[in-house]
Amino acid sequence: MDIIALAVCILDSLDSKFPRNWRVAFPLNRNGQPTSKRHTLPSAPGHATHINSVFPEIIILAALIIADKFVEDTNNPTQHYVSAWGNNLWTSEQINFTERCIMESLGYRIMPLWDPVLIKQARHDIEMARREIIQESTSSTNTNTEDCRKHFKSMSSGHAVVGLGLQLTPAATPRSGLGTPFGHI
Repeated sequence: MDIIALAVCILDSLDSKFPRNWRVAFPLNRNGQPTSKRHTLPSAPGHATHINSVFPEIIILAALIIADKFVEDTNNPTQHYVSAWGNNLWTSEQINFTERCIMESLGYRIMPLWDPVLIKQARHDIEMARREIIQESTSSTNTNTEDCRKHFKSMSSGHAVVGLGLQLTPAATPRSGLGTPFGHI
């Protein structure tokens, strides 16, 4: 659970530049394969020709790998994670690239995220999500309309993960006194 909790903290701490940096430079093709100019869906796993055809779960996988390497101090080759954890959906190059982008976004600092308070909060959030899923699956058998109008409460405390000493939750958008560009709503 600590590995998953640390991965949650890693994902929560990614800066706003991460998605663009990752999407722009992500290696789409397997090593040695020519780049196709056609924008079509991949013919095989790991052979994407457009970023929209890449499973974004690779970001979660890379965060889990980073957390595993940190907590367990393992030295497994990337190919181990490609096959054992990634089900061969991505290449070693793609996973290594994603890990590197995450680490750059974190300023290569994991230790501040390995704070007992942050890990405890992440574990609590995971447990709350697990309970909600179990509750949804048991209540989905009931067709009562009251069950369908379930109110979802935020599972986090509402505080930004501080980790690196910076507030990572974006500030509220300033409002102008002029109203919206399309008139008053």
